[in-house]
Amino acid sequence: MKFYTTFEVADLLKVSERTIREWIRGGKLGATKLGGTKTVRISEDDLNKFLSDNRVVAQD
Repeated sequence: MKFYTTFEVADLLKVSERTIREWIRGGKLGATKLGGTKTVRISEDDLNKFLSDNRVVAQD
């Protein structure tokens, strides 16, 4: 399984790292805290779930 940093996810989604951290704190985006540190990683599964849950379909 692949894991991403908050920086990588922010870059992919074209938002700030602060926004990513807010989404994580708010429970909108899943993340894994690493061994008693402040370091978090976002799994590929969590990212895909977030993208699926927040998908917007363009209307004609």
